[in-house]
Amino acid sequence: MIDIGKQWHVNHVVDDYRAVADWYRGVFGAVDVFTDQWLDPEKRWASMVAIADLAIDVMEPTAEGADLPLGKFLARFGSHLHASAYFVNSPPADIYDALTGTGVRCFGLAGTGRDAMVAQPMSPVFTHPRDTAGQLEFMPFSQARPGPLGVPGRWEDPRFVDGWSNEPWRTHPLAITGWRVGVVVRDLDRATDIYRALGADVVAKDDGKDAERSRLELGANTTVELIKPLTENSVAGGDLARNGEIMHSCIFETGDLAAAEAHLLAHDIVIAERDADRLITDPASCHGAAFEFVAAEPA
Repeated sequence: MIDIGKQWHVNHVVDDYRAVADWYRGVFGAVDVFTDQWLDPEKRWASMVAIADLAIDVMEPTAEGADLPLGKFLARFGSHLHASAYFVNSPPADIYDALTGTGVRCFGLAGTGRDAMVAQPMSPVFTHPRDTAGQLEFMPFSQARPGPLGVPGRWEDPRFVDGWSNEPWRTHPLAITGWRVGVVVRDLDRATDIYRALGADVVAKDDGKDAERSRLELGANTTVELIKPLTENSVAGGDLARNGEIMHSCIFETGDLAAAEAHLLAHDIVIAERDADRLITDPASCHGAAFEFVAAEPA
């Protein structure tokens, strides 16, 4: 079993990374993890921001990388959440072997294979999205200032610095008290088994009129919410119908759902669905990403 630690980030692939990073700063009070980083193997620019202790890597593939995985993703899906990345306490070749041993197809940066992972022991491993109900990324962890490709010193992730606190987001108008990663799936049992094989535990289920949902705890600090839509006439159902099983949403728990809604509306974000305990944004007003806000459960 892969030893999964903390969430590293969620990928948001877009066509203008600077504009979208600014949008996260303005709407969510996001702070910078790094800015304006070029990664040559993927031919893309990126800035990473943090909302509480959830990081979002805003990536813009360039025309030069049109035939590489991120470029192909943007061409096929447009701006959209892309993958969920985790720190792991294993070298990439071991991760590759563990996953392929269970039938999960894997690759490295820009579609490279196992030999490249052996040559670069601090590089990420990506799963084939069809094998893991959406793409997952596993990044070997360097305790000393984790940075791009785990190289210490390239940048300092503020979430790993003494004094880091999520309190600014609790007092923000969105009143964020926690977060989850949302994935749309066709077969809830199959997707749950995939995550269980990675060490996840089911902690809650919620069968609503529009979707069946299963919450799982994975690694050190991540809750994954698997969403099986029951209709295509919903944000999740439309995403699944258009794009298949995919990283769908960031789900934020809020201490004040009404205040969160007012803040989103003030930033010209369209609320596509709402009920007493949950609201869901229209991806068209959020650079192709869906965001859900759910009333925090009483402590």
